[in-house]
Amino acid sequence: GALITFCGESPGWQECRDKEGFVGGAGRLLAAVCNASAVNFSAANRTNVVKRRPPTDNFGIFYEDPKTRKRPTAELIWWRQLLIAELTKFKPNLVVALGAEALRALCPDAIGIMKWRGSILESPLIPGLKVIPEVHPAFVMRDHWEYYYLMIRTFKSKVVHESKSKDRVLSEHPTDFIVAPTLQVVCEWLEHIAANPSLQWYLDVETRGDSLTCYGLWMEDRPRQALCVPIQNTTGPAWSAVEEAHIWRLLSLAMVKNPRLCNQNILYDLDYVMDMGCEPSGVEADPMLMMNVAYPEFLKGLDFTTSLYTNHDFYKDEGKTWKKSIPDQRVWIYNCKDMVVTPKVTQGVTKDLKERGLYGVYQKRTNSLLGVALEMQRQKIKLNRDWHSTLASYLASERSARHTDLTGLVGYEINVK
Repeated sequence: GALITFCGESPGWQECRDKEGFVGGAGRLLAAVCNASAVNFSAANRTNVVKRRPPTDNFGIFYEDPKTRKRPTAELIWWRQLLIAELTKFKPNLVVALGAEALRALCPDAIGIMKWRGSILESPLIPGLKVIPEVHPAFVMRDHWEYYYLMIRTFKSKVVHESKSKDRVLSEHPTDFIVAPTLQVVCEWLEHIAANPSLQWYLDVETRGDSLTCYGLWMEDRPRQALCVPIQNTTGPAWSAVEEAHIWRLLSLAMVKNPRLCNQNILYDLDYVMDMGCEPSGVEADPMLMMNVAYPEFLKGLDFTTSLYTNHDFYKDEGKTWKKSIPDQRVWIYNCKDMVVTPKVTQGVTKDLKERGLYGVYQKRTNSLLGVALEMQRQKIKLNRDWHSTLASYLASERSARHTDLTGLVGYEINVK
């Protein structure tokens, strides 16, 4: 049978006419993605969750609540069961779930195509069946053309490899999560950072409400380890007052001695540790800000960039809310996951910036302003609304002029809404 199955949501009028999946506009775009990625589109099996076209292509009719798409109708449940039987019979190496409905039908617990796209999952309904979610090509055609690039990237980096075997091909090296460390271990890590100022390192804070609960550390010379330093547990302080004071002194020393500090949205983390007297001597990189320079049209959070630059599966929903009832161990492990993912994202977006000749722009125009932004944040300096409005008007005018110039160069209207 086919090595790959493309699974969409429901057929359009052309699919109904030809009795074949993905033969309309979305199919042509999918074929173009495959062609650009060395994936054999014609050899792949193509199917849909539902085999009949809903009126006006409104998939919501298959739910009791069409707006929220909750409580599937008996018909949709039947179609999903039919899909499971179909894929069990075909036994492809890989299913590419195109769109939220295909993902929901195959991996019911993976809610949100934008969060899970690019992850390599196993369907709980068909043991051993690999599923890679991706946006539906029809979504791309609805003026989301930036995702065309992302689809090609996913196909090149993951679909090509995972289609070769029924076993998972791409995975990350196992990482040692050091949680609930001894005081000796914490001190050794912080002293090592301070003693090696050329060492790149990462710091990530986790909070419950407005209180710092723990922080994570990662160092480039120990890439397969992540350390979580607990500060405030559900049962009370993690250390004696003397021990905690010593830990903060060592972190302060590390931040002074080693300027190669990095992390995602680092201004947030620095606000908490500076309250404890830890002042950074420098910040080398913030991948969230780097994404703003490399891909201003894309999402910037780790929930998006994890699938873009790593083989880790989506996990960020684990940290939506840290309530007091959540065990400390879960918070620590989540913190360590952030610690191993963020350096890989930083490496990936740094490479993209350099390939596009934009790394210098990030360093001069963005990273150089972190100190000013941090001071404004610490002093709670409010934005000047008049200046903001003037700058926004200027940028809108400049954007319009460049749009006109670009349209003239290519000979037709671009970015049509």
